[in-house]
Amino acid sequence: MAASPGDRNVQVAAKLLQLGISHAGVVELLQFPLDQVEQQLEWLPFRKAKRPGAFLINAVRNKYSPPKEAYYAKDQIKAHGVDDSVD
Repeated sequence: MAASPGDRNVQVAAKLLQLGISHAGVVELLQFPLDQVEQQLEWLPFRKAKRPGAFLINAVRNKYSPPKEAYYAKDQIKAHGVDDSVD
């Protein structure tokens, strides 16, 4: 069963708050498509951000492209035969 849009908003908001993003920043980010925000959250560990919260805000606002390390990690997963798809 898929999560409702409200549940997704809450889950994304919680992740953003854990990064130290202010409530105003969270409200701003939730105005963007959730897929875009979630994608940037997924890529965040591959970035060398000194201030992850601020970086994430800029990444979403400016639609940063994926880091090359994200492609490398995905290739490594496939090379080792691990299925990264979600059921």
